[in-house]
Amino acid sequence: MFFYFTLFCFVFFVLLFLSLFFVYFF
Repeated sequence: MFFYFTLFCFVFFVLLFLSLFFVYFF
């Protein structure tokens, strides 16, 4: 269960970073 929670957090932060990246460049 803990593994899925950390995986979810990791994916969430990656998507957040990518969205900020696209907003910054576009």
